[in-house]
Amino acid sequence: MKGLQICVFVLLFFVHQSAYAQWTQAPGEYYAKVQLGGAAGSQAFALDAELIPVEDFAFYSLGLYGEVGIDENTTLGITGGLGTASYGEESTFYLTPFVISASNQLYKSDHLAMASVAKFGFSAGVNSDDLSANPVLEFRTSTELAYLGEGILQIGINYGAFFSALSAGGRYHSAYGVDILANLAIGYGFENGIVPILSLNYNHALEKPTIVNITGTGATRYFGLGLDVGWWMTDHVGLLVEVATAPYAVSNAGAPFIGIGMQFK
Repeated sequence: MKGLQICVFVLLFFVHQSAYAQWTQAPGEYYAKVQLGGAAGSQAFALDAELIPVEDFAFYSLGLYGEVGIDENTTLGITGGLGTASYGEESTFYLTPFVISASNQLYKSDHLAMASVAKFGFSAGVNSDDLSANPVLEFRTSTELAYLGEGILQIGINYGAFFSALSAGGRYHSAYGVDILANLAIGYGFENGIVPILSLNYNHALEKPTIVNITGTGATRYFGLGLDVGWWMTDHVGLLVEVATAPYAVSNAGAPFIGIGMQFK
């Protein structure tokens, strides 16, 4: 599973429950999400993608995401969070990367939308020490002070209540290099306000991982599956439950991510 990368990028890379396959907000419109999520287990994906036993671990984070439409084609977003983690007898707290995003609508018709997304952020490096005493694996909740940038192209279709979206791009992280990213999401908006979204996620670090980092904060590779179910109780307030796992991963946690939160629009 995607470890802390899930905790961070689930807020950035999944299709938004607010706009379905449209990625930009109208001027003055907004979407916000508060999510508590994490994972716990005693297995990790090794460098050969096999599961190996490790000490009991857990990490949980409270993440915040918000975006607002600036004009007809531009939406600005911001995300960040904090969490707590434990490995064996050791424990610590951490900060997730602080990221600012700008989405630009490239094309929009009745059934098709295209957008580009640029993101810039940094990892504060708070409590970046390794909690594991094992020389062949690490449990780090954060990299040292580092910067990251992303470029993503998004294409989506929308027919009535059905929507599908494809996102692809890359991420540069100054601590470990470049990741290739891809995401396919399919969802449906029911009349009672329930919106399930099934997603397939791919992350491929160009630099081959050389050490098992259980949290996935360093170089990692994985193919993940996610289910995001939202329920808009009113026109502006909703609940959100997210579950994600990975049938294949290199240098990452072998445990599912579960999150629950509130969303607003």
